[in-house]
Amino acid sequence: MNDRRIGILFVAAVVSLSGCFSSTTAADDDGDAADARDAADGMDAADAADAVDAPDTADAADGDGADAADGADAGDVGDGSDAAEFTGETCPGYARPYPYPPGAGEECRDDSDCATPMTYCLLPGVVVCGSCPPPTAMCATDPDCPPEFICVEVPPPCPYCPGGPGTQCIPRCAGDSCGAGFACDGSTGRCAALPCGPSFACPPNFRCTGTGDAHGCGGLACDVDGDCDCGVCASGRCVAGPGVCSGPAA
Repeated sequence: MNDRRIGILFVAAVVSLSGCFSSTTAADDDGDAADARDAADGMDAADAADAVDAPDTADAADGDGADAADGADAGDVGDGSDAAEFTGETCPGYARPYPYPPGAGEECRDDSDCATPMTYCLLPGVVVCGSCPPPTAMCATDPDCPPEFICVEVPPPCPYCPGGPGTQCIPRCAGDSCGAGFACDGSTGRCAALPCGPSFACPPNFRCTGTGDAHGCGGLACDVDGDCDCGVCASGRCVAGPGVCSGPAA
């Protein structure tokens, strides 16, 4: 009887252990399946990322291509053929000309750069002629002025105004009152321009030729912007910077 009980208990234990092993195996199988799914999901995520990266890479390549095209445009700007896109270095003291209405205001080198009808290229340093008041004649010679004053010419407000320069009385120079590039002549009381050379250096875009301005500095001729010290080449000469398309003066 005891042997029989022992046999029954043994069989029950075996069945119980078999169920435990089966349950453990099922759990492992479920885990493996989940792991496989996780791995597949990971691969999908990686693939998705790759899919996103691929268009991004293509976009980056497209962007580079656009940049290359922009670079070509930048090269066109710098070749000195389009004053409206001038990006070079202007000369010290350059002041952009103020366009007179109805000027379009585009930057230019010559009249051909001005697309707006009835406009021309106003270069830096050129005075726009408006109305021309008659020149003032205050004196004719130094004795016409008070003591310690001299009679000097006064240029007209516009170089194209008729009547020539006017005259006025100004104090005689003394010491260094004449300013840079000039010296006071004590015998006449007038400021004399120093000749170019060791005592006076010509400004950018000018050379000491003995002709030109009061110092003997002549303007630098050019074919392209690169011939100039700075600024632009306009109508065969170097100027401090681009001009501006302007309308006719009233």
